[in-house]
Amino acid sequence: MVRSAAKNFESVAIVVDPNDYSIIINDLKDKKKVSDETKKSLAVKAYQHTARYDAIISGYLNEKINNNPIPDH
Repeated sequence: MVRSAAKNFESVAIVVDPNDYSIIINDLKDKKKVSDETKKSLAVKAYQHTARYDAIISGYLNEKINNNPIPDH
């Protein structure tokens, strides 16, 4: 769902960090809408969030299933 929302950033403001609610609130107060710049920034953050999540899951499964720890470099 997060990736889907990020992909549709032109129509959706995706929030993966509760600290970003203040940015949205300020946009709504000042501009009466979430700005395109804010939506783009939030989309990038969403993709970073899912990439990190995928890396964690991939590393865990690789170690458990393949018994192959991922190097730290």
